[in-house]
Amino acid sequence: MDTVNRFDFLELVKALHREEINLNQTKGKEYATDQDVLADFRAVAEDMDLPLRVVLYIFMQKHWRAIASYCRTGTCKSESLRSRILDLNLYSKLLLVIQAEEHPELAYGDLENMPQYGSWLGHDNDGDADGDGE
Repeated sequence: MDTVNRFDFLELVKALHREEINLNQTKGKEYATDQDVLADFRAVAEDMDLPLRVVLYIFMQKHWRAIASYCRTGTCKSESLRSRILDLNLYSKLLLVIQAEEHPELAYGDLENMPQYGSWLGHDNDGDADGDGE
């Protein structure tokens, strides 16, 4: 195989991002509701009396172990390596959501200054919390 240049790698990143969004809109509906992306994880956390971040970590470990197995053996047993990586990427983003719930002051870095996310983070459309438009 030839080496991968930066342009081709960026195209791969974009393609995987589109797949992630697709995955979230299909498979994600199995474990989330429109109102709570963490619904299934939250139910397991409550059932097991565990912190939400620990439950998510356990789910993430399943994918990490499969990836480690691929690294050791060069083969995948049930799901493809691509599928495992996509799931792990989505779980990583869900961990940011959990962090935002636990520590709002650390939520999303610069995302809170982006108008399309401001209302979700408790800010008005201009990125502040007072609703004055400034």
